[in-house]
Order: sequence, then C-alpha cells, then structure tokens
Amino acid sequence: MQSNFLMCQTPTRLQITALNPIAILSLPTIHGERLGNFNYLSSPMSSFQFKNFSLQQTNTAQRIGTDSVLFGAWVDLCGAKKVLDVGSGSGILSLMAAQRFPNICIDALEPDPGSLTDAKANATASPWADSIQLFDEKLQVFYPGRKYDHIISNPPFFSGGLRHSAKAKANARHTDRLPFEELISNVDRLLADDGKFSLILSIQEVNRFKELIPNRVEAPFLSLERECLVKPTKNKAPHRSLMTFSREAVGCKSEEITLLQSQIPNDFTEEFSRLTAEFYLNVER
Repeated sequence: MQSNFLMCQTPTRLQITALNPIAILSLPTIHGERLGNFNYLSSPMSSFQFKNFSLQQTNTAQRIGTDSVLFGAWVDLCGAKKVLDVGSGSGILSLMAAQRFPNICIDALEPDPGSLTDAKANATASPWADSIQLFDEKLQVFYPGRKYDHIISNPPFFSGGLRHSAKAKANARHTDRLPFEELISNVDRLLADDGKFSLILSIQEVNRFKELIPNRVEAPFLSLERECLVKPTKNKAPHRSLMTFSREAVGCKSEEITLLQSQIPNDFTEEFSRLTAEFYLNVER
C-alpha cells in the first residue's frame, strides 16, 4: 500500500508564493513558547482557512498552532479503518486525517463544551462530515464497545509551570485532567491487538512518558516504532517529539525535522513546507 507520508517521498523543490500580511498573520504558529527572538503563539484568529476546509475556533479552549498541523501531517494512518482522536479540540487532527485518508472512520473525544461546539461545526461544514463522529466524553469513561486500529492525540503535556487564568485553557495545556498514566492505560484498553498509538509531546516530557509505558500496558506490549524530533531552527535543540507506538514494532525509525530556516517568522524550511503543503494556503509543491 502506498504511504501518504510525504517525508518518505523523494524530496522535490518547492516554490512558496509570496505571503501577503493577512496570510502571514493567519499561519498557525508554535503555541506558547519563545523561539529565538520571536514569541510564537497559537493563531489569534477566530477562524482559519486551510486549502480544503476551514476551522472555526471561536469557543475552543486551545486554538490551533504549529504543533497540531505538523503532527496531523506527519502521522501515518495507512491501513487503519477505525481511528480515535483523543482531545480533539476544534477538530483539526480529525479533519486532517479524514482529508489524507478518505477511507477511515474517526471517533473524536472532546469533553470541553466550547471546543466541542467548534469541532461539531467544523466537521459538519467539511467534506468529511460522514467520516467523523464526536463524543462529549473524557477518555477515562469512554466505553464504545470497539477497539481502534490507531489512536492519535495532541494531549495536554505540561505538568508544571504557571497555569493559565482561564480554567478551560489551563485544562487544555496541563495534564491534571488527563495524566499520562491514565492516557496510557486507556489507550491500552481501547487499542486493537495490532493497533498503533501516535502523539506529540514536549521534549521535556518524553522520557517520563516512555518510562511509564511498561507499567501501564498489558500484553501485547506497546513499543516505540517511529520518532521524529522537532527543532524550531537548525541551531536550536529539539523542543517537540512526534511518536508512534505499535503492538508489533520490531525497531524504531528515527527522524528529525526543522521548522524555520531563520528566526524570521514564517520562514519555514523546505521539509516543513513539503510536509504541510497539502494544507496551508500559499504553500505549493
């Protein structure tokens, strides 16, 4: 089966068209972290237009950023028929998955009422409304009576630091409501025997997450199959890790991607542009 993962293809030269001021402001950025001399925040816009769908985020607790778009373009769902999106927010990962893999069915969990409102509106307005089913439930109490071929998540991953004054935003960023231990245990409960689990984490949390798996997963075991370290610029250390765990992994494929060529905002690298060209406006292959 041919993979939909763009980074596995032979690199081709891209031409990125000139960005007007509106386009520059509308590109999602890396939420809540200072990279170089620039502070990259999640998109401040109440709606965001991709090439094949639009994303309303008026009510969502955590607006989209580069994390979600990068992860949604990277994760490989080849062979999956039933996918679970844990903590869907405004629905960005479900919509990207449905666009890339038209034959999958997606169940998306979102317990935050505002985010769920946006996710429902976004799914309904998209070309893939029939492929996405939304549930206003927490993972810990979700019992669908089925197993999933692939579970994806951009989970809350900050375990310390200052909390946002808005409760919904704090819950979306910090692990209080979905600790890693509970995420792993419930993924194990819902994942098929030959299933895969993919997520994105802050690099500071990766080792702790990996160390928890042996104590939280029953046989068949989950092993790391693929990991991509994400660098903000070539001279910076990785700040994110994209990971896929598998019941049937026999080794780990290591990858690396750099987001920006320089510290100029939106001066994206060719590899990042190639990976996300299917989604971003003003980015062409």
